[in-house]
Amino acid sequence: MEKFDKNYIIGFILLFVMYGTYMYFYQPAEVPQVTETSISKDSVGVSKNQVQPLAAPVSAFADSSVASFAEKTIEVENENIKASFTTNGGILSKVVLKDYKTYAEFEAKSKNAMVIFDNTKSRIDLDIATTLGVINLNSLPYTTASQNAVIKEGANSEITLESTLKGGEKIQKIFKIDGKGYVINENIKLVGFEGKLLKQPAQFSWTNNIQALENDIKENRKAAQINYYDKEENFEDLGLGSEGDNDEKADLPVKWFSFKQKYFTSGVVSENGFFENATFALKTPIESNDIVKTGIVKGQMPIDELTSGKANLKYYFGPNELSELKPVTEGFQQNLYLGYDVVKPINRYVFVPLFRWVEPFVSNYGLLIILVVLIIKITLTPLIYKSYVSSAKMRLLAPEIADIKEKVGDDAVKVQQETMKLYQQVGVSPLSGCVPLVLQMPILMSVFFLFPNMIMFRQKSFLWSNDLSTFDAPIS
Repeated sequence: MEKFDKNYIIGFILLFVMYGTYMYFYQPAEVPQVTETSISKDSVGVSKNQVQPLAAPVSAFADSSVASFAEKTIEVENENIKASFTTNGGILSKVVLKDYKTYAEFEAKSKNAMVIFDNTKSRIDLDIATTLGVINLNSLPYTTASQNAVIKEGANSEITLESTLKGGEKIQKIFKIDGKGYVINENIKLVGFEGKLLKQPAQFSWTNNIQALENDIKENRKAAQINYYDKEENFEDLGLGSEGDNDEKADLPVKWFSFKQKYFTSGVVSENGFFENATFALKTPIESNDIVKTGIVKGQMPIDELTSGKANLKYYFGPNELSELKPVTEGFQQNLYLGYDVVKPINRYVFVPLFRWVEPFVSNYGLLIILVVLIIKITLTPLIYKSYVSSAKMRLLAPEIADIKEKVGDDAVKVQQETMKLYQQVGVSPLSGCVPLVLQMPILMSVFFLFPNMIMFRQKSFLWSNDLSTFDAPIS
């Protein structure tokens, strides 16, 4: 039988003693339980490219009888959108635009409609400070008696969710959707919190991993921005035309803000108040081809709004259509980019209505563009004709002007005087050819800015182009 080497045995015993000593003096720290309130909202999205979904957490504040209920999802559908709500957080969990597709789905000829909001990629939080601690209203378990519904035009539907805390306090949320449109209203009310709320505003935040909806990730990033509208009716934008990171703090209370892309917008309006001390940030995950940018917006809501039931939030998830944006709230139509301030009125009051007027008569959108351009050219014909006639007259006078220069010589002032006399005799003005051209410029600039931002051309084909809203590819 083979004998063990004593040095081997001694070494083994020493290793065992050292390991035991290490385990005794260096015990691993207890791993804290991860809850919804321990997740850092600032770290969401950029590194992992998605907001991690919360797996039905049971908050320490929730009544055990409420926490024991299984998660329930309610789906409500109108003519334009399909919205899903979950009792896990009492939140809007998904919004689908029924009449639109992403570019990837369009290319793949998929039947799936566009998901513009998904709580696994976009998270909205609302925190309140109480004597019990900070409570995230969007992570508590809720109950509801609401059912799935399909809303007809002219009607509306309400989804009521309620969460009860251990002390009997209640949080009530009521979502309302009309039978047509892209707006979802939310009313939030705190009941039974008397003496338990600290005198601090509620903290609202929205972290959004903005998805690539169009062709070309680079152009997607340039078009992705945050817009906001403040108390003094100033419209501000952050990130327009940028492919990098941006951040900004609002100088004034903010009425609404939005995550705007080329053809679609997701935004929220504080109906009865403002978002105070609002901050905005855009982060660009360069390594991702699915996430355009990650937008992070934080603001404060007066706690009195929640206790009085006046905390009304109006969400918009839809296309950048003037007819849809304008009714949302004051200034919200500016999410549709219509060019510089000089040409905006021309686009808004002339060309957008013109396109909409012609659209029912022409089924092919390539022909629609040609027809509208012809209408514009015909409208400009008097100016073009006047400019052409003036140029023709100037060409006829060119030999006589040359003669004047030859006779007068190098005296520039005399040449100018004689030339002006000639113009007066013939009835020609040098400016008569320039003025018509100058008058045409705002109109041509208006069309230049309008075409790329008209959603009506999105994913519409003409000849070899299968999408008039993106670059042509005659040879693929």
